Amino acid sequence: VFDGVYAVYALKYYPDLRRVMSEIHRVLRPGGRFVAYCLCKSRSFDADSSEHCRLTSDFEYSTAMPSLQTVQGIVGAAEGCGLHCVSEEDLSDESLKWYSYWVRNPMLPWALSSRLIYGMARFAEIIRILPPGFARFNDTFLSGTLRHIIRGGKLGILTGSALLTFEKPALRS
Repeated sequence: VFDGVYAVYALKYYPDLRRVMSEIHRVLRPGGRFVAYCLCKSRSFDADSSEHCRLTSDFEYSTAMPSLQTVQGIVGAAEGCGLHCVSEEDLSDESLKWYSYWVRNPMLPWALSSRLIYGMARFAEIIRILPPGFARFNDTFLSGTLRHIIRGGKLGILTGSALLTFEKPALRS
């Protein structure tokens, strides 16, 4: 039995959160806490928005991740297993967003997603400096991931800094 359990960027890899939360509930002592720092879909994500769905689906594909959990889904799974949500916050603020590393230097997003770079990679493929398919790989997985992180962050539908704290209720005397 543990006083605390934590998960850092891990919940996104579990398709069955209920099973995970059940196990966390089982190993926590009464009054113990579970803290999760997550990359997930924020409360601003709208499952009825084709733009939101396309963007998150493309992000999941380009990072080879299973479907991202929503904040609501994480909280619901935990509460469904007997954990109480003590706090829910996004640690990024207006001055320093979670995706800011990728936009601080405007050359980085430009270099990774520029048509010039794509063309140079294609040329390098043709003259056999780079393996066939590298330009497409770069466009989908490297620069594609970056585009999705930035766009999802700016739209507020992805968060890489969700901090969720849960508590197992204390035993009643």
